[in-house]
Amino acid sequence: MPPGGAVPADVRELLVFVASSSDVSQEREAVHRAAAGAHEIMGSDAGFRLQVVGWEQVQPEYGRPQALINPHVDECDIFIGIMNRRWGSPTGTHSSGFEEEFERALSRRSNSEAPVIGMYFKRVPDDVLADPGQELSKVLAFKRRLQSEKTILYREFDSAGDLEADLTKFFARHLVGDLKSVMPRAPQNSPPNLPAVIEDPAEDLDQARTQVGDVLSAWVELVGGAEVRRPLDADRLLLFAMSINRDYPRLPVHVANRLYQKREALALTAAEFNKWLGSFAADVASSGVTGWGRVIPGWYFAAHHDGAGIAALGDDLAHFVLSEESVVANGAFILLSQLRLRPHKLWGTPSATTTNSEGIEVVAADRGSSPVDFWMQACRDREIPDSALAYIAEVAQETDLPLLDAIRAGLDDARGSNSIWAIQQYLAGSVNALVEVAASKYRIPTWIEKRIRASISSAEVESLEQLLNARHSNVSLFAAVLAELVRRDALSQTALHRALGVKEKDHQAVVLSNIRAMEPKWIKEALSGFDKKQIDDDLDFCFEALVQDVDSLRARTSVLISGVEAWEALAWKLGHEMAEEARQLLDTDAAMLDGALAGLSGASEGKSLVEYLKGRARRAAITVLADLPAAKRTSEDAERIRKELERGYWFTKGPAAMALARVGGPRDAQILLEASSDVYLGEDRQAVLKQVARLGGVEVARELARHEETTSARAGAEVLVEMPEVQDSELVDLLYSEHDPVRIIALAALRKRWSIERLRQLMLDYPDGPEGTYYYNVVVELDRLLYAPPQVAGLPCVPSLA
Repeated sequence: MPPGGAVPADVRELLVFVASSSDVSQEREAVHRAAAGAHEIMGSDAGFRLQVVGWEQVQPEYGRPQALINPHVDECDIFIGIMNRRWGSPTGTHSSGFEEEFERALSRRSNSEAPVIGMYFKRVPDDVLADPGQELSKVLAFKRRLQSEKTILYREFDSAGDLEADLTKFFARHLVGDLKSVMPRAPQNSPPNLPAVIEDPAEDLDQARTQVGDVLSAWVELVGGAEVRRPLDADRLLLFAMSINRDYPRLPVHVANRLYQKREALALTAAEFNKWLGSFAADVASSGVTGWGRVIPGWYFAAHHDGAGIAALGDDLAHFVLSEESVVANGAFILLSQLRLRPHKLWGTPSATTTNSEGIEVVAADRGSSPVDFWMQACRDREIPDSALAYIAEVAQETDLPLLDAIRAGLDDARGSNSIWAIQQYLAGSVNALVEVAASKYRIPTWIEKRIRASISSAEVESLEQLLNARHSNVSLFAAVLAELVRRDALSQTALHRALGVKEKDHQAVVLSNIRAMEPKWIKEALSGFDKKQIDDDLDFCFEALVQDVDSLRARTSVLISGVEAWEALAWKLGHEMAEEARQLLDTDAAMLDGALAGLSGASEGKSLVEYLKGRARRAAITVLADLPAAKRTSEDAERIRKELERGYWFTKGPAAMALARVGGPRDAQILLEASSDVYLGEDRQAVLKQVARLGGVEVARELARHEETTSARAGAEVLVEMPEVQDSELVDLLYSEHDPVRIIALAALRKRWSIERLRQLMLDYPDGPEGTYYYNVVVELDRLLYAPPQVAGLPCVPSLA
């Protein structure tokens, strides 16, 4: 029985009986795999399912054992015999179970068209044939019988893998033969859940159907034993089979890419195009429109299908927003957003080209009926997906407000309803509701962030404070909101305290850095009453720098332990003014702070504490020197930072590496490269690696671009492709890099250098790469650049590194 229980009523089960001796257990498993393989190619999609049985599946019961097995032989549609060296044991009526099973199948076949019989013999070494023994002698005698009678053809095989490959073809041939027998009844009498291929325009014998007919005819010729006059295109057969059945939602990646290489000769039926489009949409949702993880191309077919133009694609995509597979529905919404299409099923708007509230041109389709009902179908369980909200925000107009009201009324999703309300308010000119929605989310969607940034100057202070005080992961937007409040001189003490009380180090660092330029008196008053214990320990010195004046901090530098924090605070507060002290501190290993460290170096624990506190001071000094304008640096400053990096102290290695990347020269490229591999730099590692490539020049950038580790390779490639001395041929070589982002970075550079015609030629030449290897994401990006509409083709290939 197939996985999942009973066979569906609209699927015909074909019984495959395996007759064999006990020495072919691996080969019996190969039969099951071959049946599954043939089933994937054609079986269920044509309304058939292969079910494999043999003597090992028969449950023990009273009576002659073979009599329990024989009913399966009498009912089977396909009989497969497999022999190796053993003949088997007598059954009471025949010399072996295999012989009895074969004779019953042969008797049936002599009186009817069933079962189809396939015989397979495993090749036996010559030295064994020289002395076969009793068992093998019987097998060889049976083989000679088949040769002389010429009633049953047989094949020989060397391994279970060979047998699996042969049987897959054998099963597929017979499935195609069965499909041919029922094809005259389709599509009129096809099961209702199978979308018959009747959506193609023009006459029945159009190019797409002719191609499908040729593919099926080739398999029929193979089934009938006739000369095969057409190519056996298994990929096109699979595409057609999947297109007429909903059980397989997406095309296999390899199949899609092999078919794409034949795109100019490939005409798709409507059902095949829809299957491709659904797979394409799922890939977009998984990796993004321009993501380097994309693996299924599709813009070529979208641009050429039926010659209807890109606007007609909106109706096709609208169909997919109803997909039960959320990844397909999300991809459809993403594509509709990128194309800025307004299909009538979703909007019911008149045909027109209009401009939305952001001044973006939006294509509108013909008026349709019941868009609210369609939206309700798209919002399964009355919840609207985030991709749909992003789409609404992208293309909605003020005239859509009544429709959006109706959609909100039909939702049982407060989150979605609030988001749509916020979009409506944005269309009406207010960003405040979107700011409040953002404040309720830990991860703020890109579509919301984009609109907040665009309209932040018009947001109300109360809304901005709400977002400032919320716990979310978007540090960059947090900084933008804080900067806006500071710019307006509207940052209240309450909002400031709440922002610092978030207790996220990155957020606190943003707050402290933004207010340091304000009036000292305001800062002291604003921070009065705030519990310093809520500040991250590593930011204590920043807080002290804000609440204490320079004289107070100077007086503390000789105080035990806290004197180090006071010096850090001075370095952060005064910056460039501390340059000479910073140099002195690094040259003397913080000797100026000996008073603050006196008495701590006795015990081993004390020595560790002293080293840690000195490390904190050296880190502050390094930062001061790295922040100096180039004109104020001395030739020894880079050497001071270099020595600190060479010191290898865990607390200062990372800051020293980042500082040296800013102030160092070509000689430091190798030092930084080594440091980047064993120092934790967090998000700064990419920036350091890019600077390594810049400092080291083309050879170092080239070495990095070919690095086995992806982050290093990407950083090197980012720099290498911008170097004018790098030839086009080297960029083409990078298209075969083992790293996904490196390939797309190289393609983005070629896009800047080359014409569309050269990119078209690249698309033709690229699959014939070194040793026949090529990568799907390059093909996908070329497909977008060459065939997508301008609003999609014009998007950058990859986001740049910091």
